[in-house]
Amino acid sequence: MSTISIAETLKLYGKWTKATDFENFVSTKRKITVRHAHNLIKKAVVNREILRVQLSNGTVLYGLPEFGPTESSFMVEGKRVDSQKQTRYSRPKVDFEITQMIYDRQNHCYLPPHSRRPFPSVGFNIFNRNDYPIRVRVEV
Repeated sequence: MSTISIAETLKLYGKWTKATDFENFVSTKRKITVRHAHNLIKKAVVNREILRVQLSNGTVLYGLPEFGPTESSFMVEGKRVDSQKQTRYSRPKVDFEITQMIYDRQNHCYLPPHSRRPFPSVGFNIFNRNDYPIRVRVEV
């Protein structure tokens, strides 16, 4: 059973599931620790083999597109899941540019050309196009 992928394991489970339930299911099927199952599931989400949905109450669900929308198949605390709240947790819109120009956030404009960065150094400007604050980690 260890050669089966996480997506195929989720097909065996057959429906949207909470994170802890799915981690326990994977660990029993593969005969591995729950922590190892958690790491395998994380890799499957990053590789887009399975879907991950975080609800407004913090509950994390795993599923496949063929399982249908989460609100029709999963109930949380006796209430249906609100699909509008799920879209709020989609990836944020962030625009960025790599440039030698410097952007003045207070005045919302670029500084004059004589105040550019010297040639070997470059910088970046990030613009948050969302209604909520975000954190950004930049790896170079």
